Amino acid sequence: MTKENRGVLLFDDREPKISGYLIIGNEHYQIFGERVSDIRTNLTIKKNAEKKPVQPDIFDDRSSQSGERKRDLP
Repeated sequence: MTKENRGVLLFDDREPKISGYLIIGNEHYQIFGERVSDIRTNLTIKKNAEKKPVQPDIFDDRSSQSGERKRDLP
């Protein structure tokens, strides 16, 4: 298994009895399920939503740049 592809499954006595995650390249998946018998496990795998780009802060100007713009105003 390469570093780009990784994941983990966790087992518990409480619901969901199986949970975890899987990362393939840049795709992230959430895994959960339940062991039904000794030879069968029901798993549900959901792809995580794409992350939205973060809007830049409008107050992130350097004070000197902001002052220069204001100096040019009539």
